[in-house]
Amino acid sequence: MLKNNTNEVENFSVRKAEIQDVENIHNLIGPYIETNILLNRTIDKIEKDIPLTWVAVNKQNEIIGSAALLFFSKTLCEIRALAVKKENISKGAGRALVKEIIRHVSENYERPIKVFALTYAVDFFKKLSFKEVPKENFPDKIYEVCSICVKKEHCDEKAVEIVIN
Repeated sequence: MLKNNTNEVENFSVRKAEIQDVENIHNLIGPYIETNILLNRTIDKIEKDIPLTWVAVNKQNEIIGSAALLFFSKTLCEIRALAVKKENISKGAGRALVKEIIRHVSENYERPIKVFALTYAVDFFKKLSFKEVPKENFPDKIYEVCSICVKKEHCDEKAVEIVIN
């Protein structure tokens, strides 16, 4: 049980995603893809990323949020495809997913390690101790993904990072 900023109590838990979650994750991120907030992720891509994906599930065992982790090197990784069902935004699921990913990285990988995200929600990440940084700090990301993005010529996402020592 997690408490959010409005003192409402939300009953959900965060766990590693499982292969049977793939379709539900795809459905969850669909509205974000349609509005160009997230890049398209195929069922196959989501399935491939399952080992480093987490989901927030409510009491009815419905997925209300998800996020994936992608490594560019042993000292640089990205939180990507962070999405929460619209009706659950600002209730702690996104925060819990990011905290769980940070916990996982800090306990399982060599340090120091940078965790970054490209986002429209800079203030959300700043509340979790991320700092805004230039996108150019992540040339691998720009080469791999940004070059194929529909917004590449007029990207309005910001980069945030946290360094885990």
